[in-house]
Amino acid sequence: WRASRRLELVRIRELLRLGLPAALQLLVEIMAFTVTAILIGRLGALALAGHQIALNVASFTYMVPLGIGSAAAVRVGHAYGARDSAGATRAGWMAIFFGQAFMFCAALVLILFPKYIARIYSPQPEVISMGAKLLMVAAVFQLFDGMQAVVTGALRGAGNTRTPMMAHLLGYWMIGMPLGAFFCFKLGW
Repeated sequence: WRASRRLELVRIRELLRLGLPAALQLLVEIMAFTVTAILIGRLGALALAGHQIALNVASFTYMVPLGIGSAAAVRVGHAYGARDSAGATRAGWMAIFFGQAFMFCAALVLILFPKYIARIYSPQPEVISMGAKLLMVAAVFQLFDGMQAVVTGALRGAGNTRTPMMAHLLGYWMIGMPLGAFFCFKLGW
């Protein structure tokens, strides 16, 4: 109760310097997944059902590297604050290793058992088939998505929130979305 209640503009500016790019990075990522679902809806109910299965499963497995990324932010931040660059580097690389190891195992499960997983979501053979095909894509995609979650956490621990924001903006909106729309709607893939 004795803490100062006056605004400290220097601290507020520092919070905004770190927080705004992190918030924009999340916004850019969430918007990309939302727009993708809307675009897939143009392909019909079956494609959208398969997409929902793959996205739900990938979101489930994504929680582990997201947690590892949060832990990396703390460990890297502690080491960075203690001016222990070797410790920060070690924490970052170990987080990447464990995140990728988990996502590799999850990808293996998706590749080996896609129809069994899709059957959890629907008894319809067409939906199972579409979901199983998209789970194979999700198996590959999640390796990279898991890594970006861990690396983003490690960079946040080092106080770098702009690089992940720019990478997401470039990767999702300048490369991924235009290429995906081109391949799908122009080339019919």
